[in-house]
Order: sequence, then C-alpha cells, then structure tokens
Amino acid sequence: MLAVLLGFTVLGLVELGLRASGRWADPPVPAQVRGWSNGARLVQGQDRPSLEPTSIDGQPGWRTSRDLVQQRFMHDLSWTTQPEPGRLRVFTFGGSTTYGVPIEAHPEDTFPGRMVVWLARSGTQAEVINLGGASFGSDQVLFLATAVADQHPDAMVVYSGNNEFFQYDLALYRRNQAYPIGRAVFQNLYLFRALDALLGPDPAVLSLDQAVDRQRQVVARIMALTLSKPNALPTADPDGRWHRHDPHHAAVVARFGQNLRDLAEVASSAGSRLLIVDVPANLQQTPWLSLHNPAASAWTRKRVEGLLEKSAADRGSRDLPAAEQAAREAVRADPVFAESWHALGLALQDQGEVDKAELALSNALELDMDPGRPVAALGQAVRALTSTGLAERVDLSPLVQAPDAGPFGQRLFHDSCHLTRAAYDKVGHLLADQLRQGSDPTAR
Repeated sequence: MLAVLLGFTVLGLVELGLRASGRWADPPVPAQVRGWSNGARLVQGQDRPSLEPTSIDGQPGWRTSRDLVQQRFMHDLSWTTQPEPGRLRVFTFGGSTTYGVPIEAHPEDTFPGRMVVWLARSGTQAEVINLGGASFGSDQVLFLATAVADQHPDAMVVYSGNNEFFQYDLALYRRNQAYPIGRAVFQNLYLFRALDALLGPDPAVLSLDQAVDRQRQVVARIMALTLSKPNALPTADPDGRWHRHDPHHAAVVARFGQNLRDLAEVASSAGSRLLIVDVPANLQQTPWLSLHNPAASAWTRKRVEGLLEKSAADRGSRDLPAAEQAAREAVRADPVFAESWHALGLALQDQGEVDKAELALSNALELDMDPGRPVAALGQAVRALTSTGLAERVDLSPLVQAPDAGPFGQRLFHDSCHLTRAAYDKVGHLLADQLRQGSDPTAR
C-alpha cells in the first residue's frame, strides 16, 4: 500500500513538473478563431497554422511552422521582417489552390510564383510570400494575415472559399466525437501526452491524396448525421429546382463574410491593398459526395444508379439522346441526387444545349455537398465587400469565359477545384496586372 501511495506521489510530482514546463500544454486560442452559432469551433493543431521567428543573415525574420511543413500543409518559407527597398512585398493566402495543388512541388509554377515572373516582365521587382495551405479556410487566412500585418505588406491576395464548408464540417465532427470519460481524463494529463509522444510511433507524413481522403471520410460521416434530419431534407425553390438546405449553411456564409470584413480591417491597419479572388466553380467535374433522398427506397436508389450507368454508357457510344433520356428518368426518380443532374448536364452539353446544360450542372453543384466547391453565396459575400471599396475584387470570369477555356471553363481545372499549370499561369498574370496598377514599391 505504501509503495502504491509512493508511486502516485511520484507521478503527481512529475505531472506538476510537466505542467510547470508548459511543454505539452494546449496553445492559446487566438481571438480571430471563433465558433459557429451551434457551438462547433476550430481546435488547436493543424486547424491553426503558425509562424516562427527566425534569423536570416543576421536579420530578424519569420518562417512557416515546421510541423505544418512536415505534414505538407504549407511551403517551407522564410523571409526577413523588413522587406528589401524598392521591391513590392505581397503575401498570398488561401487553401490548396493557393498552395498550388497538384504542382505544389514546383512553387515557381503556382500562381504566386507566376506573379513574380509577370511582375518582373512589366518592370516591377516583387517578393511574393505564399502562405496558402492545404485545407485552409478563411479562419486560417485571417489568422495568418493578422500575424504578418506588421511585416510591411504592400498587398495581400486572398484566394479562399473552397474550404469553408469543409472547415465547418470538421469542427462539427470534432464537437460530436465522444470519448469515454476515462480517456478524456487521461488526455488532459501532461504525463499521458508526454508518454504518448515519447513512446508512440512517429506520426506518418500525410500525402496530399491521404489528406483529401481523410477530408472525405470526415465529411461523409458528418453528412450521415446531418442529412437524416427533417430540416435538411430537400425542398424546391421558386424555379422548381431542388436543393438540400443545410440549416447551418447561412452560419457558414455569415462567418466567411465576417472574416472578409476583418481581413479588410487588418489590411487597412497595415496600409496594404487587399485583393480577393472571386473563386470560380467547376461545373464539369463529377461531385465527390452525393446522397440520395433519405426518403427514397432501396429499389429507387438501385434504379437511379442503373439509369446513371446506362447514361454514361450511352454517352460513351455517342447515343446522346438515349443518354439524356436515361439521365432525365434518374432525375425524376430522385430529384435531389446531384449525380443525376450532373449526368443530364453532360448529355445536354454533348448535344450543344449549353444553356440547359449549365442549368443542370448548376443544380448538381447546389445539391452536391462537396466542401471543395465554393457556392454562389460565398461569391456574393466577396462582391458585397469589394463593392464598398474596402477591398479589390479579382474577377476570373474573363478567364473562364475565354474560348480556349472550353465549356464552363473546364480546361482551366485539373479536378473539382484545383487549376492546371496553364491556368495557374493565367491567374498569376491577371493578378500581376491588377497589382501593377497603382503600386509604387519605391514609396515605402
């Protein structure tokens, strides 16, 4: 008994020592990271990027967090606190498109990298620091922009919107995770954390494919929880199109809008221009995630899947009227299933019915709960802010509508939201042109 008491005393002293050291403490939650109205909130770790002070050739500087770099969520970058005189200093923020997926291994070919080239060709020497990160949303953008506001930015460029609903789903998923009370107690012990770090296996470095896979799993689980509720069932809008109304959709859009307004304040206090890209949606790609109407029978779901297989086969054999007919039957059988509308849009497009195809593909976009796509409401939030003059809108519609972009800009996209190498160059060129207008780095 005495030995047991002595053991607990020793463990208690070790716990107190570890707490005093603060080595395994939870980092403080910054004021910029807020919760949603239903209580879901971002948590520490990879949801909150960080920067670290460093020294560069004897000058004070900053670098991206080593933990995030090792997990391949940000580029390994460092820069001096004071910019070089006569050079334009630009910070870029956003998700994986800003990061440069799928060409992130070649930072010079991402749109921030191409901005440097295009600015130089027009006679403007620039330093573009890319703080985009895989899966980052406007919360992370705001956090990072606030962190670099005193580092003399001439401009801040934001390409965000793709991950807003993913970030919300992730936060809601974590809020709903239930742990046994005993495990919850152990998780709060610094001794448990220290042993877990020292004795546990080294965490494997996630590839981007694995990271996307994990995102899909998280979203699929939270969808299974939310879409079975009555207030998430589909309803028809005044135009007769069907939508799945997430009861928290408005909260996510409102949060995005508030983050944009806060970004404008940060940029203004830093004396920096703020450019916000109105992110385009890719109507061509097959939705990542799509659910049947929860009220549909197993027989109906099986019939819809069969019709979609037939439509795809008919498109492959170029029997386009048959492909359209099969897709229309699938839409009638389950009008809230995004894949049905997507198949109909493709069949109509192949027949040259561009306007009807765009309506069908837009409907698929609205119904698909894929968090990787920005929705119209996020674009409206961007335009609402930029119309006030507090920020500049970067309009990509000329690129999407250009003849060489293909129907709906399909040739610009590598997948559902990331750009091709050529499209990254076009976006970099467009941003460089907009930055060059009215910028005078010698005025610093």
